[in-house]
Amino acid sequence: MPQTRESNTVTNILIVEDQMVIAYFLDDLLDDLGYRVSGIARNGREAESMAKEERPTIAMVDVSVAAARDGVEIARDLVEKYGTRIIFMSGHDDVADWPEVKALRPVAVLGKPCLPAHIEAALRAADAPAASA
Repeated sequence: MPQTRESNTVTNILIVEDQMVIAYFLDDLLDDLGYRVSGIARNGREAESMAKEERPTIAMVDVSVAAARDGVEIARDLVEKYGTRIIFMSGHDDVADWPEVKALRPVAVLGKPCLPAHIEAALRAADAPAASA
């Protein structure tokens, strides 16, 4: 079982995932790790609405949410409008090489399925003080 992080900072994380089994798994895991999930969005409209209200510091975005590459567009909006740091998730092996993904400089690109330890490492990297500079 993952260990809860020992920090007084609260990081709001938006989950952008249209497969609800995966979204709820991530929600439970992030809670166990001591992070605050600001919401689960199944599409770009929901992500925009939640981001506008909650201002997430990190978003975990499925590259193929709702459409082939719609997750990249959602992530671009989150980065440009709110300065959100992105962790992409995908079942595609080559996502990290996509030019539009590289341009967003994600903290991590995680393959699906993904081990909780890999998710935790990506979150720690995204939540590190150097990441906000």
